[in-house]
Amino acid sequence: MTAIPRALPSPAESGHRFDGERRWAASLSLAFDARDDGHTRMLKARHQGPLRVQRPFYPEAPDEAGRPGACHVYLLHPPGGLVSGDELAIEARLAPGAQALLTTPAANKLYRADSQGVRWHQHTRLAVAEDALLEWLPQETIAFDGSKGSQVTDIELAGGARCLGWEVLALGRPASRLPYVSGVIEQRFRLTREGRPLWCERQVLDPTHRRFRGAWGQGGARVQATLWACLLYTS
Repeated sequence: MTAIPRALPSPAESGHRFDGERRWAASLSLAFDARDDGHTRMLKARHQGPLRVQRPFYPEAPDEAGRPGACHVYLLHPPGGLVSGDELAIEARLAPGAQALLTTPAANKLYRADSQGVRWHQHTRLAVAEDALLEWLPQETIAFDGSKGSQVTDIELAGGARCLGWEVLALGRPASRLPYVSGVIEQRFRLTREGRPLWCERQVLDPTHRRFRGAWGQGGARVQATLWACLLYTS
């Protein structure tokens, strides 16, 4: 007698598991374009799961030609942090000439892994077309002791695209006497222009590894930040 294979659980079903198959997926896909008058608008905001955007707004003063500043958008993740099994996928695409600033209303939290040690994952992909400008300025990320997961950031720039951004990571909560002494966080960052790599980096934050304490590595630092600026200069 042949056993009937069991169907794979849906994301909603697997999200309520407590073994190594725990999964809870959420995604957000944004698209921006620029009108003939230079006004940037958000064309698309497609989401699945607990990822949303706040209504776009334009707080910057118009330029001399009367064109509004960048389109500001807050990325909202109602749970407020990632737990074991979370899989977040964020994508933003800027059409030629568009200007957008993406940020978050509060710090992101990376919570302690569950008893099965299941990891969380977050993948951010940003694509900026010719003459477009993207500012990626989220609030800081706080990693709780015991957190396990991976962060991947891919930025794809056209030849005449501009991008300014940062990523700030705080390890543990020393003010509460809860340092980051266990867990593993893998970070991958890739920045390309016209398909050519400008900056590719990978690091694994493991507090049990000697690199974490060594002066030649993390050096015991509790906070680290990366700032990048990709601009074009003309003679």
